[in-house]
Amino acid sequence: MYYSKYVKTISFILFILFFAKTSLQAKALTFDLDFLPKETVLPLVEDRVFVKNKTILLNNQLSLGFGGGVLLTEALFNNAAGFLSLTYNFTELHGVSLNTFYRVPGLSDAGKKADQASAKFSLKLVPQLTALHYAIYKYTAYYGKISLSHDWVMNLTTSVNMGGGVAQYNDAKFPLVALNADQSFYFSSNFAFNVSLGLFFYKGPDFFCKDKGESTADQACVDRPPDPVRRITSKELPKEWKNHTYLQTGLIYLF
Repeated sequence: MYYSKYVKTISFILFILFFAKTSLQAKALTFDLDFLPKETVLPLVEDRVFVKNKTILLNNQLSLGFGGGVLLTEALFNNAAGFLSLTYNFTELHGVSLNTFYRVPGLSDAGKKADQASAKFSLKLVPQLTALHYAIYKYTAYYGKISLSHDWVMNLTTSVNMGGGVAQYNDAKFPLVALNADQSFYFSSNFAFNVSLGLFFYKGPDFFCKDKGESTADQACVDRPPDPVRRITSKELPKEWKNHTYLQTGLIYLF
């Protein structure tokens, strides 16, 4: 028994001495910094391949979109709307789209309260924005896939878009600029769910006459309502540039 303990002690001491000697003989490795990479460099390839085995092919693809949306910055009038779009992609990256954004008529709760505050000036009698018609250039900046389960992979695309058109009031039309970005989630090769966030920038009648330099004494305003009370036309009001942030969601069908 004592002999076994003695052997274990000797073996442990020899084990320590062996690794101590090995560590003393180790040499430090040095590198010439001139030969080490200093920055990340992407490889150069002759043929550019985007994504192999793509399920959704947008090249020469026609699609129809429809759904609903809201004007996030509209306070006085109903901010709900519906939209319809027709898109054609020339390539996997570039396309054009024709869009119509129809507003639901009426006043918001805040607009109804403001309308009741004045007996001479009614928001129901001023020009109202009814629709926005515009064409945009679409750049599909991203194509990818996400795995939602063990057996289901969903394709998605991200696009940035810009264009112009007309803002349709019930008695006049004005120029419009549209900017947006949208995300499409494809359930199949024919159907997709789309979410879009953007900005409408357009000219229209200013019935509050915020720019006093643009208004004249013969133009109607909140503080100069027509007498007797009647419907006011866009020609009677000063003009201003307006902007609205909007959000819309809907379905896309690929032909």
